[in-house]
Amino acid sequence: MTRKFAACCLGVSFAQKAQDLQELIDIMDRLKVPAEKRPKICPKIEKPQALTNIDGIIALSQALMVARGDLGVELGVNRVPFAQKLLIQKAKQAGLFVITATQMVESMITQPVPTRAEVSDLCNAVWDGTDAVMLSGEAASGKYPLEAVRAEASAVREAESVMHRIKLPTPCVV
Repeated sequence: MTRKFAACCLGVSFAQKAQDLQELIDIMDRLKVPAEKRPKICPKIEKPQALTNIDGIIALSQALMVARGDLGVELGVNRVPFAQKLLIQKAKQAGLFVITATQMVESMITQPVPTRAEVSDLCNAVWDGTDAVMLSGEAASGKYPLEAVRAEASAVREAESVMHRIKLPTPCVV
C-alpha cells in the first residue's frame, strides 16, 4: 500500500525577491496543483536584498521566517533586532504567520538552561508578534534538546500570559 504525503508548507531558502517565489508558483501552475492543495509558501529572509524587496515577497507568501543567523552574517549583528522587528511588523500587517529562528537559546547546545538574555529575546519576539520560535542546533546537535524545547515553551507561555498587561510603546519617528 502506498501513501501520498503532501507538504503543507514550503520553506524557500535565501528568497531575495518576489520573482524567487513566483517561480515556485509557476511550477505549481504547470503541474496543475489545485489551489486548495497547494502548500503555503514560507520564504526564509536571510539576505539584505530580501529586506529591500520585502513588500513584493510578502505579497506572494502565506508565512515568513526571520532567519536571524544568516541575517546577522549579512547585515551585522547590530542590525538584526531592527530587521526582526520590521519583518515581523510587515508580515503581521499582511496577515502572515511568522517564525523567528536561529540562536534563540543557542547556549543550550552545551548548557542545560538558557541565559537571561536568551529568555528576554524569546519574550520580545513573542511581544513583537511572532507566531512561532524555532530551534536549530539546540535540538539537532545540542546536549540538551528536550530542555531546550521545554525552556522555549516555558518562556513563550510566560510572555503570552502577560502580554495583555504590557502597553508596547509607539515607535517615535526621528
